[in-house]
Amino acid sequence: MKRLACGAAPLGKDVMQECAKILPQANIVQGYGLTEGCGLVTVENLREEWFLCDLDSSGALLPSVESQIVRYFNNPEATKHTINDEGWMITGDLGYFDEKGQLFVVDRITELIKCNGYRVAPAELEDLLVTHPEISEAGVIP
Repeated sequence: MKRLACGAAPLGKDVMQECAKILPQANIVQGYGLTEGCGLVTVENLREEWFLCDLDSSGALLPSVESQIVRYFNNPEATKHTINDEGWMITGDLGYFDEKGQLFVVDRITELIKCNGYRVAPAELEDLLVTHPEISEAGVIP
């Protein structure tokens, strides 16, 4: 195997490092895409070795792709619409861009769990659960 690619949920740094131990010859990359966006939106630099990439990033935007991080997280009216008045598609993903243009997808706003007044991301709970020595995999559903 020469390349291992992940394009579903963000692949954690620990998972990438574990894969690298098992498949040391493979270049491990991840990207971000969505059906509504006609497929792949970002990808890590395929020419770099996996350990040179920011392991929490989903990569940089592909050519001809524009993206915008919008901050109306708790506005129910705004999130009802798939396409806003400016023509931007609202995905419900929670993320940010760093100064190098790398996209970091943290979670999905629509999947956050409300618990005692707090909004908790399923991925955070999954990450916490798998730190227990008797749990090898976890899936949290809101």
